[in-house]
Amino acid sequence: VSDRTGNTICSSSVDCHVKVWDAASGECRGTINTGKIDGQVDAWTLCSDGDQELVSGSNRGAVNCWDLSTLQKTASHTIVEDDKFVLSVGRHENTIAAATYDGQLCIV
Repeated sequence: VSDRTGNTICSSSVDCHVKVWDAASGECRGTINTGKIDGQVDAWTLCSDGDQELVSGSNRGAVNCWDLSTLQKTASHTIVEDDKFVLSVGRHENTIAAATYDGQLCIV
């Protein structure tokens, strides 16, 4: 996923790491270790609010927000019970939408 300007690109992996890349140089600006708790892969899906924050969705029903300048978590939300797999996240201003594998659409 990239920011609104196209200057920053973020990639996620099942190893629970998000890489933040400089799009122009191709260099990694940093790594976010989203953590792995009981098999939870936090960074399964990503979206950006445009410039400053990244949103990740997990395979255990969590949605987390990350500051792209500090690479620190700014918020955490449990959107569904029973560890629902978050397949996709989207953000518009202060609203985050998360779609789960079983067809639920949750608003944070």
